[in-house]
Amino acid sequence: MAIEALSAPRRSGRWLSVVALVLGGLLFVGQYLALAVMHGLRLAGSPTMPIATLDFAYLYPLGLFFSNPLVFWVSSVLVLGLAVLAWMWGHPGRVARVALLLVMLAVVATPLVRHYRPAVQAQSSVTLRVLTLPTLWESPSKGFSVGAEVCRCAYALRGWDDDGNLYYTETCGQRVSEWRYSPASDTRTRLSASLPDDMYRQTVGRPVGHVMASIPGDPQLRLSVREPVLRSPDGAWDAFIAKHVYGPEDVVVVAAGERDL
Repeated sequence: MAIEALSAPRRSGRWLSVVALVLGGLLFVGQYLALAVMHGLRLAGSPTMPIATLDFAYLYPLGLFFSNPLVFWVSSVLVLGLAVLAWMWGHPGRVARVALLLVMLAVVATPLVRHYRPAVQAQSSVTLRVLTLPTLWESPSKGFSVGAEVCRCAYALRGWDDDGNLYYTETCGQRVSEWRYSPASDTRTRLSASLPDDMYRQTVGRPVGHVMASIPGDPQLRLSVREPVLRSPDGAWDAFIAKHVYGPEDVVVVAAGERDL
């Protein structure tokens, strides 16, 4: 009886380790292994099919799953908690301890590694402002949304007023919001009233000399910048929508260089 009483916690502890390792491997460690394998295949000159298969069979569903912030953070807390409990009470062996440590490191590192990066970045010495950057809570999920081609919020530029404020519309599912951005103070305000009439809408070409795409192979910004590009009345700023092809998009304002800022 005493032996059975002692073995019961050990069995439950081993099951705790198994659950932590399986969930941690599928949801967190596996993505790094998949990315490493894909990188190695590219370096080896592998055909596209094995890389695309690994991407769509594993990374794409994982991105869909984690594109919701609540799902991502609940999964992170759950797996990290299971790994810590298995480490403390699961009586793991040396190999299991190493595996549990890898799971915990992967969970902690994922919000940092998979944080969101906009579709464009500024050229050297150019002022660029992304008005719709996600919060710390939303950033990992928006980062996963890039690979999963999920766009939870769409944006539309409305124009500039005479005081140099930019207006745009944000549509997130059924929720539609109007925003005003002031480059002078670098602040944005959600509007409760209607948009002003007769806004300024001078269109210009894509800001190729000021902005570069985050993805390779798009030097003319045809994939990363959605027209129109609207210049402010004083010629100081260009506003546009930056987009990850079929994924997330952002409202971006970049210095046009027509006067000193």
